[in-house]
Amino acid sequence: MGQLRNTVTADDISVHYVTVADGTQNAIVLWYKKLFV
Repeated sequence: MGQLRNTVTADDISVHYVTVADGTQNAIVLWYKKLFV
């Protein structure tokens, strides 16, 4: 049971970091377009 909970926590962290990475990438793309387009 403890192992299952750890797996879920790891998945939650992965999803969180992927979401943050996407947001950061989108912000960089918008900034880049504003600067160079």
